[in-house]
Amino acid sequence: MRDFVGADGPKANWAGWRALRMTVDLRSAGPRDQPWRLVVTPGGHYLNARYLVLAPGVQQVELSLAHLRNLRGTRYLRIGLESALPVSRRGSHEPRGIMRIRDFTLVR
Repeated sequence: MRDFVGADGPKANWAGWRALRMTVDLRSAGPRDQPWRLVVTPGGHYLNARYLVLAPGVQQVELSLAHLRNLRGTRYLRIGLESALPVSRRGSHEPRGIMRIRDFTLVR
């Protein structure tokens, strides 16, 4: 997982921001039909995480900040990638994927 901070530095109050916009390039080492989830966790606390299912390839993603809790004191965002397959379908395999993020911006 990687931590990202907005272009203006750490934000103490996120009230004026509506969404996160980024270009995601997802390259999976597994089968083409294997789903992946983008995980955005403000402040690194898993109870406040937002998930978005991704398809392989390049895509523009906009994630609303409207329903995230406790953003007022958040100083960073943790962004990660995980398999969307349930453990029962993965068996003992730990799938690996590669994700590159470009053009990360906060939208008013």
